[in-house]
Amino acid sequence: MQVRLQRESTTFREVMQGLAVIPASFSMIGLLAVATAYIASVSMKQVEAWMPFLSDVAAIEPGSCIMQFSCSVLTSVLLLGGIVRYHHVKSYLDTEGRHETNANRVNLMAMVATCLGLTVASSFPESSVPAVHCVGAVLMTSSALVACGCNVYLTKKFRKQWDGTFDARCLARARLWTLVVTSVLLVGYITCYLVADSEFPMSTPWYGVQRITRTTSKPVVLKVAAVLQWQTFLLVLLFVASFCYEFS
Repeated sequence: MQVRLQRESTTFREVMQGLAVIPASFSMIGLLAVATAYIASVSMKQVEAWMPFLSDVAAIEPGSCIMQFSCSVLTSVLLLGGIVRYHHVKSYLDTEGRHETNANRVNLMAMVATCLGLTVASSFPESSVPAVHCVGAVLMTSSALVACGCNVYLTKKFRKQWDGTFDARCLARARLWTLVVTSVLLVGYITCYLVADSEFPMSTPWYGVQRITRTTSKPVVLKVAAVLQWQTFLLVLLFVASFCYEFS
């Protein structure tokens, strides 16, 4: 009986260690998808080579096909990660208060809303259905910020060392700074985008190919907004990748 329990415990630990592939897959798939769509769009001269908007990269085939498929996969991975994270945190809440339990529930609901917003934003490109795309983007962004804030709070509450090698406060501090920098970049991106007073992107013919163009009186400010958007995207991938250690 004791040998059986030891085997089951070893199997459980091996399964738990394998869960680290969930946040790692999300970050890798997101990075590879955007890089592939960017290279395809630039090589076909559909967007400008220097820091186009992510929505512009996903506006025309083949970039749109790559991004829509990748976002479908990312939605599934993120939803699975949210469920695993919920039960992972719940297992550490035996001696914690109701505030931690409520934060864990809010985190799960926020991640579900993030998945919904990501699905809407990726299914309706800004160049064709701008209103619906913006609704999905706002839902995704606001829900993701709520989920990140809940995870920072929950991580900070785990002031025990896991396996004697992990200090939750260090990771909470790193996630907090990542969230703060990401929020600042996001506010800067939105501000520059609004100040640039850019029209919604349009697909126009350009030497035999379709090209995404944006009309603005302040191209420099619009370019700064694109750069901030890329930086925000990369920091989000970094934030998600930080869960690899905990999941393992």
